[in-house]
Amino acid sequence: MLSPSLNLLSKQGLIWHGDNPTSKTLQNSVEHDNAERSSTGFKQLDALLGSKGWPSGDVMEILTPQPGIGELSLLTPWLKQASKSKKVAFINPPFIPNAKLLELRGVASRQLWLINAPNQKDTLWAQYQCLKSGLCCAVLMWSPIKADTTSTRKLQLAAKDSNTLGVSFRSEKAINQSTLFPYRIHMKPNENGVDIRFLKRRGGWETDTISIEMHTHYRRLAQPNTTTPSSNLGSDSLLTLSAI
Repeated sequence: MLSPSLNLLSKQGLIWHGDNPTSKTLQNSVEHDNAERSSTGFKQLDALLGSKGWPSGDVMEILTPQPGIGELSLLTPWLKQASKSKKVAFINPPFIPNAKLLELRGVASRQLWLINAPNQKDTLWAQYQCLKSGLCCAVLMWSPIKADTTSTRKLQLAAKDSNTLGVSFRSEKAINQSTLFPYRIHMKPNENGVDIRFLKRRGGWETDTISIEMHTHYRRLAQPNTTTPSSNLGSDSLLTLSAI
């Protein structure tokens, strides 16, 4: 039994629970995940996720050596289903999403929001608003190396309240920094796709590295940010953020 102080922290989501089949908190989280997940599209990943799919209602971190190594291809099978009724927000991506290829993979360009915030304060505001709005199936966020506890807790609670999947892409230089997000994934490219290792996952421990094969053209889901957004996204899909 947890002490009153620890019980309060647990209710606030500030204590991570590992494998414990007798844990009421874990059982409740698995039941929530069962209702809110669908397959990632990759059997190896589904096998490592207790409810076999990406977690709506949580924010997960994906740590990479550089942007554009296949992180979008990791998400597109799930987005194909989830984006049929809700939007996908891209917040401060280092590239312009390739709408044509996303269309070919089943993610309609009319469902895409591209948001470029001018500073860190507006970026956090945009992330929070998109997560809590309930209008998005996923909010894809490119974040700085450093992350503070207050911000990560705020984003996690917003995702939970709206049952939205949040994805925070960060440099692998942040691998030794801890956050309150319940999922952390380290991702590296290989000759045939990517190597994936869960550093943290709800209801489970750190995993060994698994390799996922991807089509050789997966990099084209992103392209250098040298063209205007309107050439890649429909005008009704582009959201320009201005400070409020």
